[in-house]
Amino acid sequence: MLVQKTVKVPIHYATTKNKLNMLGRLTARLTYAVKLWSEVIERHGIRTRQELQRLEYQHFVRERTRLSTGFVQQCGNQALWMWESYRELHSRWGRAVEKARARGNKQWLHKLLERKPSKPFQGKNSGRKIPIRFDYRTGEVERSERAKLSSLLIRISTLKKHEKLVIFLNPSKYHLNLLERREIRDFQMVKHDGKYYIHIVVLYE
Repeated sequence: MLVQKTVKVPIHYATTKNKLNMLGRLTARLTYAVKLWSEVIERHGIRTRQELQRLEYQHFVRERTRLSTGFVQQCGNQALWMWESYRELHSRWGRAVEKARARGNKQWLHKLLERKPSKPFQGKNSGRKIPIRFDYRTGEVERSERAKLSSLLIRISTLKKHEKLVIFLNPSKYHLNLLERREIRDFQMVKHDGKYYIHIVVLYE
């Protein structure tokens, strides 16, 4: 049976400021694209990936972000997942509110009303950057036996057409053992406490 696992690897501490700035600009543009998709999804009540593929929606986001088709589609998938999660949470919350009212439990009802789920890009975390999944169109994880800095790196598309950015990672032996002979599906770039981490999704028996 195939099992999916996420391997969280920090980028190398020797990554240059120029590369970090490029990552910052890229992740900011991707977050902006997810926000635009979120507005499209809410405005048109989109619920499926098939609806996301309408050319008018794709062109709307692409014209405003100048991102590649691969990035635009990945940002759309991320926005749709965020709305699916919100709708599920809101549905659970609504059922809990109905129960609290039916039972006349005012204290419980008050707590529930204060914990109403927020729509994507609203609430406390509205300003944070959104991690996007990179697939074969926009990024890849590579091993390198020649590089002195690290034996593991990622190669990702940038905001410039046909330009690739190479970022070395800082894996431990534990990380390398998990990745050895595994099928890598995709990866996410996550910024936490000012540092970037690569979350690599792998499949193994």
